[in-house]
Amino acid sequence: MPSTSHVPADKQILNVLASRAPKNSILERFYSLEIMGISPCEPDRKSVEYLKQYQETSTE
Repeated sequence: MPSTSHVPADKQILNVLASRAPKNSILERFYSLEIMGISPCEPDRKSVEYLKQYQETSTE
């Protein structure tokens, strides 16, 4: 609502209204990695076994 008080010409008033988009906004869902088909990969069993063996035998 406009104010009825007089403001001198050399003064300015700025009103800002800000809001946060909902957590599941359309843009967020659009750029979601899972929506694009990118998902965290499951660890390769062979790699896990190799790493475990390497850690047990090759490191001190």
